[in-house]
Amino acid sequence: MGLPDLREQKNAAQQLEALAEQLDMQSLKDYFDYDPRGRKDPFTPPEIDREAEKLPSHGPLLALQKVDLASLRLIGIMWDVKRPRAMIQETSSKKIHVVGPNAKIGTRNGYIAVIREGEIVVVETLEQDGRLVSTAQILKLVR
Repeated sequence: MGLPDLREQKNAAQQLEALAEQLDMQSLKDYFDYDPRGRKDPFTPPEIDREAEKLPSHGPLLALQKVDLASLRLIGIMWDVKRPRAMIQETSSKKIHVVGPNAKIGTRNGYIAVIREGEIVVVETLEQDGRLVSTAQILKLVR
């Protein structure tokens, strides 16, 4: 058995090209018939029957986020250091918490913005009429 001659190779190549063209033409003739009856339109927005529940957007509540600011007393401060700290006491349970700047505090999405000599500044953010409104509350050191 020898190698096929050049004429047979050209003939085989022409047959392959003809077959490929035939398959391409056949695929162009095939069409897809989509019947939308009984199917949802994927471009219509979903219908929501009920309003989504309001969940805390900042993760689980920490201990100081469950207590209103009015129920907290500032009993100690270390302010003139590299990492300032404040000691806060819950008036009802007498439990003491040591916190630093940016600690979450209060029931109104508050955080400790600044720890200064004799006081801490707590920024609370509430939603009013579709807008976010921030207020600053100052807790003074109880002597």
